[in-house]
Amino acid sequence: MIHGPSLTDARERAKAIVAAHYEGLAHQDVPAGRRAIYVRKAEQARVVVEGGSSPLIEQEARLRRIDSAPFARSILDRANGAGDAMELQRIALNVEIEACESHAAIVRLLASHGMAFAS
Repeated sequence: MIHGPSLTDARERAKAIVAAHYEGLAHQDVPAGRRAIYVRKAEQARVVVEGGSSPLIEQEARLRRIDSAPFARSILDRANGAGDAMELQRIALNVEIEACESHAAIVRLLASHGMAFAS
């Protein structure tokens, strides 16, 4: 007999573990100061792509000797692509969690992705 959370509760707890794991991955390799710059740069790139102007994007494009509009698009593509890939991985793992038919299966699944189940 298992004493602890129901299977439904265990699945929800596992999904929370997965969410925290991917949130951590999204920020682990980038120092906070640089992350803030990247966020600002992506916001400014969006302004340029939508027809506006951004001294930040335009000056960097000049330094790189490229047009600012394609440069801004490439910044947005990179920013969106990295986030999209991690989000799809997170969703796929959540689908696998929903398919687990036991607590042990949830624990094994999380462990196979480097995560520990802690209730």
